[in-house]
Amino acid sequence: MKTKVLLMVTCCLFFSLVLVHWGVTNAATPLEITGTAYGDANQDAYAQSGFPNSAAGGTRNMYLGYDTLYNKYRTRMYIKYNLPSLPSGAQIDSAYLEVYQYVIECSSNYGVTVYEITSDWNELSLTWNNQPSKGASVGSTTITCNNGWKSIDITNMVRNWYQGTSNRGVTIWANNENAPGGIYWAKECSTSQCPGQEHPRLMVNYSIPAPPTPTNTPPPPPPTPIPPPPVCSVPYFSQRDPQWRNHPLRTRNGACSISCNTIGACGCTLTSGAMIFKHFEANLTPASLSDCMGTSACPFYWDVGASCSQGQAQFVAKYGFSWSRLQTELNQNHRPVILGMHRYVNGVLNTHWIVVISGSGTNPANYIIHDPWPINGANMRLNSYSGWYFDWISVYAGDTACEHLVGETIENKANEAAPVSTINTTTDTQHVLKTTEAISLPASGTVTGNVELYRMTAVTMTLQIATSANATEMLIWTDNMSEAVWQPVVEFVYLPVGETIYARFRDAANNISDLASDTRYPPSNPPLEAHKVYLPVVLRP
Repeated sequence: MKTKVLLMVTCCLFFSLVLVHWGVTNAATPLEITGTAYGDANQDAYAQSGFPNSAAGGTRNMYLGYDTLYNKYRTRMYIKYNLPSLPSGAQIDSAYLEVYQYVIECSSNYGVTVYEITSDWNELSLTWNNQPSKGASVGSTTITCNNGWKSIDITNMVRNWYQGTSNRGVTIWANNENAPGGIYWAKECSTSQCPGQEHPRLMVNYSIPAPPTPTNTPPPPPPTPIPPPPVCSVPYFSQRDPQWRNHPLRTRNGACSISCNTIGACGCTLTSGAMIFKHFEANLTPASLSDCMGTSACPFYWDVGASCSQGQAQFVAKYGFSWSRLQTELNQNHRPVILGMHRYVNGVLNTHWIVVISGSGTNPANYIIHDPWPINGANMRLNSYSGWYFDWISVYAGDTACEHLVGETIENKANEAAPVSTINTTTDTQHVLKTTEAISLPASGTVTGNVELYRMTAVTMTLQIATSANATEMLIWTDNMSEAVWQPVVEFVYLPVGETIYARFRDAANNISDLASDTRYPPSNPPLEAHKVYLPVVLRP
């Protein structure tokens, strides 16, 4: 064997928010990269002439046009969006305001206009009688009289915001305010009401020009390290470390599925907890922590985890996510935290937990994380999880002795990996395959190999390759690529981001391996962690 063959298993899944996808159409030539980023609403409300002194912010819905269902009469919507972070060098191609109409009062299509808001406002105090001032029109469209997403082009306004113009949000008015319109979901829409995340959002389409040199371009240098806070180093564990990836992850009363029965599959919360406990000098690994917790490991019981630390760590609380809470814990209380997040993929809820060890501000790129999912997820950046909603901050407290808690240095192999698009530049058509052809290649069973995510950034990922000794060439591609190139086997490969990674291997006799694959993000879906949180429920029309 050239390297130890690593078996691919799955992990647990629990921005401004950014969802990035890349358009790469040829594996052998650098091309322009395109992407889409989404920003969520940080304020939304509506004004109603039927109740001119009543504030309607903080509710689960918004109204537009003339309402007779609840006697709100003339209504207008107000929304302020968080601007999503864009990769360096990105150019904004287009930007759309998107809202979801879920009740129609209209009988035919109706025109709407979007205006810039030019004075400050607050969603909890905005009324018909104190509406903020509006500026020029920044977009318009005709809303179809049916339920679903409605988009309005506000490209120029968004470009101005990124260039420094004050972002006070926009207001949407029906062109005929005496004609019925519709009811839309607001940002307060709950998960059960909006299972597909039908909250107001800002969609920004952008592109990054192709690099001038099409071949033999080395990977970009790593970003400038963020200075750590004045606390001890946090050791790193990967849940897919061969020492414990297949170790049992036990559940209580069948709460976790059979597919979640190993640390490698669904142990992201447990592995994150092991890092925190090790930081507080507990003599634990993910395997020993799992054994101690028994059936309380999946879902993860926070207080039971603390009890396994031999008194070194105490569970403080699980807070709803906010940037201010994150900064307070890191920079004032000087303790790393466990961050929970989620996203929806084709309507399916995915969850994930990581450790945040340093950073400040509201830009995810400013935070350093230990991510248990990659083989080497130490000291990555939080914006690697673009497109995820941050939900929870779980906090433990304890004492540290800095001289004993310096984590082992983990070699960063990223700079050793040549980009897959530049390893082979042959014009021999036998070396280039459509990815559909690569998937359907017949396997001989005499060649084996595997590909796993080694680490990632918001725009790139490094892959680790392991093969049998007779493998001489490989195909590496992602779900965003249309072609793959046969090239010599190397240990590390560098690629633009993709959701799913694929590989095939062959020997000198043209025997080809089975299809190997891995995912950029953990694909499994264990239940939410075990910690009771009671929230008030307020129902409003």
